[in-house]
Amino acid sequence: MRIASIYRKPDSDIKTFNKILEERLQEWKKRKVVICGDTNLDIIKEEDHKDTRDYINKLNENGFSLKIKCPTRVTTKSATCIDHIATNIQTEAHGVVVTDISDHMPVFTALRTSKTGFVEDVTTKQRKLNDQQISKVKEQLSAVDWSIINRFNLDDAYGLLVSKIKDAIKGVKDARPNNKKGQISKNHG
Repeated sequence: MRIASIYRKPDSDIKTFNKILEERLQEWKKRKVVICGDTNLDIIKEEDHKDTRDYINKLNENGFSLKIKCPTRVTTKSATCIDHIATNIQTEAHGVVVTDISDHMPVFTALRTSKTGFVEDVTTKQRKLNDQQISKVKEQLSAVDWSIINRFNLDDAYGLLVSKIKDAIKGVKDARPNNKKGQISKNHG
């Protein structure tokens, strides 16, 4: 299987992008491929934009289907679907993770393999906190000077955020593995 990440700058020539993409699609026609990335082509407006229609047609003509068809970047002025996953493999699930950590929302797809089911089983640890413990964690987090995060790049800021949250929770209760495979905990912590 091949996983390809693509990016097209907003001001770059779409016809050139489509031409290069078509060449790659021809090469990948007989392989299992997942293409993902930010193309800056809003597929929601394909009816009004010929180059975007051409992009979608090139994918379809080569056996690829777009999996993400809802907004992936939402601002106060627009909602666009410019972050795409296209594949010639049957997928189990796909979607958009709604978060405000970036100006683009993450997209995902889940593939099934012939050997083990999903590509990766997930074993999680969860913390079961009562209302009083949750209040204590919130209190500890509200006392943190979060302005320091603005001094870091995105990766370091995220690391600091996770560290502060883990420290606050650790002070309340130790983690216990739930040993449930294929599930992600929806509990607090």
